[in-house]
Amino acid sequence: MKAILLKILVAVLIVIAYFQLWRPLRVITADEIVKPVCQTVISNTQSNVRIDPDAAGVYFAIQFGEQENSSTIYYRIQGGFFFLVAIISLVFVTFEVKYYLYLIGFHILSFLLILLLLIIGCGYFSNSFYLADFLISYLVPVLSMAYIPWLIYYLRKTKH
Repeated sequence: MKAILLKILVAVLIVIAYFQLWRPLRVITADEIVKPVCQTVISNTQSNVRIDPDAAGVYFAIQFGEQENSSTIYYRIQGGFFFLVAIISLVFVTFEVKYYLYLIGFHILSFLLILLLLIIGCGYFSNSFYLADFLISYLVPVLSMAYIPWLIYYLRKTKH
């Protein structure tokens, strides 16, 4: 009983930290790093990419292509809802720090890869937006959620 209460307390603390620290950090990252970098690349290369200058928060729209034939992707900083669900689930699986670091590291690496794809798309090859959108919308959330069942399987398999 004591162990489950400790896990619930840690989960609640993670939720509080997520909304008080992590989410504001994601907003700052989008507004102060990602958007300015993309805007700089766009202005230096004179590409057909537009970012809503008034957008603020953890996501913004990137429109690319000719006006009559344009496409839009919605960029979201990694470490969102699926990260939160995965890290809370992780509390009920293990307290080993390395497994938390793997999850956090995955989200940091995915952030860097997606940022690279955005830079390439903003200035050079707009088709890289499609790969960025696939990573943002599908691959990162699926891998985040698959991490917990895989880890449960791995931990059970290595204990025998």
